[in-house]
Amino acid sequence: NKTTWSDEAFRIVGLRTGEIEPSIEAFLERVHPDDRRRVRAKTSRALADGVSFAFHHRLVLGDGSEKIVYQRGQPVKDERDRIVKLLGTVQD
Repeated sequence: NKTTWSDEAFRIVGLRTGEIEPSIEAFLERVHPDDRRRVRAKTSRALADGVSFAFHHRLVLGDGSEKIVYQRGQPVKDERDRIVKLLGTVQD
């Protein structure tokens, strides 16, 4: 249950590196409200079923402006075929 963000991920969501504690919830708070359900569903499905994802959605920055990002994710499994982490990127 640990989340890490690169310096670039912080920049994309409109924050300075280390400004907040990275988490899935912190990221979802910045996702446009109309897109949040879909983003949450794709992330949850990846963690539950091992399904990769790649799609576009909107973020809402601190000043109220919006940007479209492309997000990809790939579950990583251990030797017992259990999902142990989710690797992903977000690009603007």
